[in-house]
This record gives sequence, C-alpha cells and structure tokens, in this order.
Amino acid sequence: LFKKFESRGYKVLSAKDSDEAFVFLKKETPDIIILDILLPGMNGFDILQKIKMNQKTNNIPVIMLSNMNKPSDIEKAKLLGANKFLVKVAVSLDEIVKEVNALLLK
Repeated sequence: LFKKFESRGYKVLSAKDSDEAFVFLKKETPDIIILDILLPGMNGFDILQKIKMNQKTNNIPVIMLSNMNKPSDIEKAKLLGANKFLVKVAVSLDEIVKEVNALLLK
C-alpha cells in the first residue's frame, strides 16, 4: 500500500501503534489518515475519537481500513467521524488510492 501511494507522489507516514501515531500528529498535519481498527495498544475507534476531539486534527479526513466488516463497526466508525469505511478484502489497492484521491479533492 505504501509503495502504491509513494509511486503516485504521496508522502507516507506509518505508525506501528497509537503512541507513535500521536507523536506524528503533534509534528505533522497529514492530508488524510488511513486507520485500522485492530492495533497494538489503543484500537482504531479510540484513535479516531481522539483525532476528532482535537481541534488541530478534527478536520483531517479519516478512512477506516479493516477486515472487520460488521455493520455495527461500520456504523460506529461513521458516528465517530470516519469519512469512509473500507473492508480490506473487498477493495484493491487501486480502489483505496481512488478513495483517498476523492476525499482529498473534496
């Protein structure tokens, strides 16, 4: 996924856990965030909630990208402020790039 974005000129930052993600967010203001639900430490829902509660980061579009596709997970992500919820096994890398581009062009 990183190579796909980098080949299209995007700068990609990757965090291994929530602590590292919040360190990045203190230093950088990304154009978009792609967030999984299952992560070490804080889960993606909790990270999304913190992102949307912070004035500096609340306007950054967030795509939840996960293999968890229960309707309740999708609804929870939307209620917490995710712009899009994509199921990993149901989308190609090109489709993910297309969704990112669509959100960035809004």
